[in-house]
Amino acid sequence: MVAAALLVRELLEQYRNAEACRLLQPSDLTISDIALRLGFSDTSTFSQAFKRWQGVAPSVYRVPPPSF
Repeated sequence: MVAAALLVRELLEQYRNAEACRLLQPSDLTISDIALRLGFSDTSTFSQAFKRWQGVAPSVYRVPPPSF
């Protein structure tokens, strides 16, 4: 039973990570909107999780690379 609970949690983390990356692509959604859509209680908790997943804050991930 514990293994199943861990699997569900891992799958939820993977979904949230992938969906966060997709939603952070240029859009009108704020980071707060994205956090709420993904079920986080607040932006800070989402930002901490995103940094754990991607190694950067959502605001940094969202910034498009400079075009030359």
